[in-house]
Amino acid sequence: MEPVIRRAEVADAEAGAWCHLLCWRETYGGLVEPAVLAEKTGDVGRRTEKWAGAIEAGLVRWIALNPDPSVQVEDRVIGFSSPGPSRDEDAPTPLELYAIYVREKWWGSGLGYRLLDVAIGKEPASLWVLEGNQRARAFYRRQGFAEDGVRVDEPFFGVPEIRMVRPAVPRAGDSGTDVTADRRDVSWLKHCRRTGATRLAQSGSTAGNPHGFDPPDR
Repeated sequence: MEPVIRRAEVADAEAGAWCHLLCWRETYGGLVEPAVLAEKTGDVGRRTEKWAGAIEAGLVRWIALNPDPSVQVEDRVIGFSSPGPSRDEDAPTPLELYAIYVREKWWGSGLGYRLLDVAIGKEPASLWVLEGNQRARAFYRRQGFAEDGVRVDEPFFGVPEIRMVRPAVPRAGDSGTDVTADRRDVSWLKHCRRTGATRLAQSGSTAGNPHGFDPPDR
């Protein structure tokens, strides 16, 4: 049975938090110092509060549900994705993919592609990924993203992070300006403002953060 993908609600916060922490453990083992990873993934209560607060603030999170209804709460959500307005001062696109994660058991199932598609479709977008996460970088390249040369020291896990960008693709006969893409960008931002998705991005603390924002997926 194929996992159902839907928008997260506050009631999904605990299951989403478990997915978030377990995805970090499964994905970042070998990339992040074990002690740091254990510390950052050890408090499901705090992570649940952050999930609930983010959803209440209007952050869009799409969750994939385990098709087995008998699983415990920690396995109820098996992946998620989150889009929104770019938080970078030098934003290369108006749209950013804040996060996309899939539980290890579901790697290779196509769930990651589905989560990316529901989050950003084929729109131009940017994202941040740990520099050493070659598996994720290869996935993004297959979706049209490329490294743009921007690199920072990510403070949450203490490892380098790079930006990848999927630019607008000029259509045949265009004069160099993708007016259609511009209109989609404006439409997307209007949608985010209507749903409140900008509130969290605009209200975060910038202290000690080289990106100039408080990442909602941290």
